[in-house]
Parts: sequence; C-alpha cells; structure tokens
Amino acid sequence: MKMTVEQFMSAIEEETYTKIFYAATPEDVQNVGIPDLFAKGYATLAESLKNNQLAEIQLMIEYPEGTAIFTLETNIINLPYKYYKKLPGFFNEVTDEAEINVYLIVESPVINVSKLRIDKVTSGVEYLEHQADFNVTMTTMIAEKVAFLENPPEIIEKEKVEPVKKAAATKKKVVKKKKAPAKKKPAKKTTAAAKKPAAKKPTVKKAATKKVTKKKVATKKPATKKTTTKKKEDK
Repeated sequence: MKMTVEQFMSAIEEETYTKIFYAATPEDVQNVGIPDLFAKGYATLAESLKNNQLAEIQLMIEYPEGTAIFTLETNIINLPYKYYKKLPGFFNEVTDEAEINVYLIVESPVINVSKLRIDKVTSGVEYLEHQADFNVTMTTMIAEKVAFLENPPEIIEKEKVEPVKKAAATKKKVVKKKKAPAKKKPAKKTTAAAKKPAAKKPTVKKAATKKVTKKKVATKKPATKKTTTKKKEDK
C-alpha cells in the first residue's frame, strides 16, 4: 500500500482524507476506558486503509498541566499532517512513492522537551492483516502515555516551570517603564541687565592725520609800466 509524495500532499491540501476529532476529560478516560473511546477511531482507520485513503483520528484531553492530543494517523512519513509542506525536503522527487504506515502522535507540554512524540505502530498492510492485535497494541501505547501525563516526572515538571520563571525574569529586565514626558521648563526671559556685557576690545585710537595744506603763494604780477609819451617840442 503506497502513495506518492504528490498524492499525499494533494490529499492533505484538498482535505480529501477521513478525519475524526473528539474531546474527553481525564475522568472519561478512567470511566469509559481507552478501547471504547477509540473504538470508532479504530474502525475508521481500517476502513480508510481498505479504500487506500488517509485517516486522522484525534482525541483531545484536558490535563492540569496542559492540553494533550492523541492522534492515530496514516502517513508516508513520521510527521504530522500540519507539516505536510515540508515533505519534499525528505524525498528526492514529489513523484517518489512511499509506504503508508500507522502512527501514534502525542502532543503535550509535558510529554517531552520537544512537546511532541511520534511512534510507528505498524504498516498499513500489516494492520489490515492483524487488525484486532494492533488495536490492542495501540490501546496499550495510548494507556502508557495517559499514565505518563497523569503523573509527569519531576524532571519534566522542572523543565516546564523553570523556563517560565526565567522568561518572566528576562521580561522584567528588558521591559522598561515608560517615563513620563519631562515637563518643559518655561523659557527664562533674559533681560539686558542679566546679560553680562560682552567684553569690548580696547579701541586703539588712531592718531588723527592732519592734512597739511600748502598755502599757495600769490605770485605778484609785475606792475605794468606806464609808458608816457613825451610831447615833441615845437620846432
């Protein structure tokens, strides 16, 4: 039972796959039991594989430490459907074929450091051949994860709490309180008296240059000689 990368991506993108989603409380898990909670999911899984279709069965449980989502998924790679766009990076060509397998995916804040755990159950072909046996296997796997989430180890608890405290501490350091805008002081009126007189440079008095005016000497014109004509004596 195989599917190409291109066919897989198209099915997820166009949502032409079977999907079941339901929620339960920790009390439901204890009272109803995992086999009954997943009975419809197991049947849907088998029917989808028979029709060579993909299937995603999700159960959400609210715990005090955070929401946990258990997913039974038929997939060509151990990667949740929501990351389907990353698929080409794991294959040479989108035309490459890969076998369809059955995976159990658990998402929870305390399941591990990455908050995501993926376990391969079996191949799609083997599941159809031994459906009842693998239903028991999946029930056991889910029960183990439920028991883990109901009583998370101290290590996981510390990893969960301490980073939150550190993050809060760093925020206090980084986030600065906005200072109120400084009130503008009224501009001081500068009076002439308040200002110090600017130091005047000593003025060097220039010696007054006396204009020497040369007096023109009046040139006396020679007195014009009066020419007297003597009267001739009568002879």
